[in-house]
Amino acid sequence: MEAIRKKLAISDKDRNITLSIPKNFGSKIEVIILPEVQAEDESSCFEIVGSDGTEYKMPDWTDEEFNKIGYMSCFEDDDTSSEDVFDV
Repeated sequence: MEAIRKKLAISDKDRNITLSIPKNFGSKIEVIILPEVQAEDESSCFEIVGSDGTEYKMPDWTDEEFNKIGYMSCFEDDDTSSEDVFDV
């Protein structure tokens, strides 16, 4: 699957954007709109490069912050109850 990723500025007047879609995408597309997230302080981030060469800026979390975020999100889609874990 091909994808386009662009960061666009929205004009304050009409709140519209214009995108040119390549012909090989066909006549129907799916659009996902996300706000651009920027770190408050560039020095609080580090850069990593994915296996496909994409560069990412990641927050430079302490171990405690990383673990807290990980614990909060690692089971959000899991429907396992404590009774299942402890076989009660």
